Amino acid sequence: MVKSITVVWLAASPVLKMGMAAIVMILFFIPISAYAATSNSSYEEGESMPTEQGNGQFLRWKFDFGPASSVKHGYTSVTADMAYTPERGFGFLGLGTAGYQEDDRSDGFILQEGQEIQLREVSKSLPQMVDDDAIAVTDPDWPLRFAVHVTPNTYYKIKVTLTSADPHQDAVINLFSEKRHFHLTEKRIPAGTRLTYEFNANVQNVYSKVTGTYVDSMLNIALSGENAAISSVVIQQLEQGKTLWVLGDSTVNDQLASIPYFRLQNYSGVGQALSKYVGPDIAVSNHAESGLENYTSRPHFDQFKERIQPGDIVFFEFGHNHKTDGPTGYYDGISYYYDYIHDIGAQLIVVGPIDRHRAYQYNAATNVWTSTLDEFSAIGKQYVEEKVAAGATDIAFVDLNAPTLAWYSELCNLLGRTATSTDYYFRGIHGGTVDGTHPNDAGADHFANMFFESAKATVQADSGAPQANVLASVLQNARSETPYTVPASITNLGPAPNSAYPQPYVVPVAYPLAITDVHVDPDGNILSMSVTKQGDLTTYGRGIVEIYTADGQLKGTAYANEQIDNTIEGTQTVTFTTDVTFGANETMKAYVMEFEDQPGYPLTDRQLSDFFLR
Repeated sequence: MVKSITVVWLAASPVLKMGMAAIVMILFFIPISAYAATSNSSYEEGESMPTEQGNGQFLRWKFDFGPASSVKHGYTSVTADMAYTPERGFGFLGLGTAGYQEDDRSDGFILQEGQEIQLREVSKSLPQMVDDDAIAVTDPDWPLRFAVHVTPNTYYKIKVTLTSADPHQDAVINLFSEKRHFHLTEKRIPAGTRLTYEFNANVQNVYSKVTGTYVDSMLNIALSGENAAISSVVIQQLEQGKTLWVLGDSTVNDQLASIPYFRLQNYSGVGQALSKYVGPDIAVSNHAESGLENYTSRPHFDQFKERIQPGDIVFFEFGHNHKTDGPTGYYDGISYYYDYIHDIGAQLIVVGPIDRHRAYQYNAATNVWTSTLDEFSAIGKQYVEEKVAAGATDIAFVDLNAPTLAWYSELCNLLGRTATSTDYYFRGIHGGTVDGTHPNDAGADHFANMFFESAKATVQADSGAPQANVLASVLQNARSETPYTVPASITNLGPAPNSAYPQPYVVPVAYPLAITDVHVDPDGNILSMSVTKQGDLTTYGRGIVEIYTADGQLKGTAYANEQIDNTIEGTQTVTFTTDVTFGANETMKAYVMEFEDQPGYPLTDRQLSDFFLR
């Protein structure tokens, strides 16, 4: 890739460095030293990647983004062509022809073969401060993705300074960390100014039912948007930090985003947007995963439970996938988590699940949405109230179900009394359909804000109540951010997904799923089915295996225990519990059918995979 050309900032005079830099550095930060005045206003040569560790000290990195010719002394130079390598220990993801090969779990963005991210360097004509030069995006929808190699299961305080690439125009910036955790959404930075933003991060291994333990050794920062640029980053390792641990399902977890980035076409989870609203000293660590209920989530909890510290908070939102055991099974499963959290001295917040937004739920005449998951909210609230009545002071309940439905009604009043008025906040792609269950980035942003607003309302109602004390902990120094609202420039174009949605970068396939294998033991028992997602899918699937006798008669049909989740990329495996066996001289026909995500979960007539024959 050809190195980008430096763009010169035109300014009447350099901005003098102020003493505020030393003031805002807190606790572990070492104050930034002043520049030595030189005749050519150049920087001293930057240092190589720091490796300060040992003797009780923690790692610290100070990065200066921009041309290599102007690097602040004590900072590490980051230029626009520095692709991340393990050997260097830092750099940008997505650069070059091989950039698409990076594991998309690193920062939650997906590049496909043939896609490359291009960055550019910008600078004032006579840079004198670390933030007088920067690296900028070349396209507002193609994110800058910065990564630093770190030790897994460690904590950090990060200070990011953002600015406008062209100092004569405002910047509108989206800032993410880790696996696309939201921090800033469409944040406007006035022309010629800069914004310093601080947050904590927990780089933590996570468990996946699909791949096992994912070892996370990368701290990630990403930004996108009009005229967006990053000028410096300071990262300080912490011994420990207060953490909001998150457990949940596909409506909660860290979902991936395709590039070019368009926030309405991606799956997203409530836990992904919590970082936007928590205080700067609380790190969000999301361990939710698609397809989970509170029993199958236990390995995810076991992955991190020994790292929970007194004073930490666990966010617990389930309900969508309790399709067989219902509210009672959900209720019975909570104690596995609460008992452990209670013994440690941490706190549990049980959250009523966000609801679906399917047309059958909506009555246009009354503008009322019917809940499909309120029983889970009711019984979750019951569990919490029973614990509090017995003397517990470390558990609280926040309902997202009723606020979800009330918001849907508001959208219908605003955009027209039709169920499709809610579609802009749920995942949809150009030329496709809108998901009836899973929010996009805009929807998750609103749901996360609802969580904090509901928590505030509980505290304000009775600040001395046990539940209010728990919620006050998560509200400490909470940020006053506003959730993203889909603008009229998009809604006026018609129902989602409309012409504002970009053409997806996908390879057309006959079926969105492919069965790679059906596993049978030596006795002919059907054990599991492995299925790979190979195209766009906006619904759930059910694995089905039919067994035929030697003369072609249907012997029996087996149905998978678990759903095939449309939000999981790659291969997933579902299990079977059945009396139907596969014997000698018999024939197997396996396939996947769509089912409706509504009570009863009926199969539709849409086939999602080709036939797998044996």
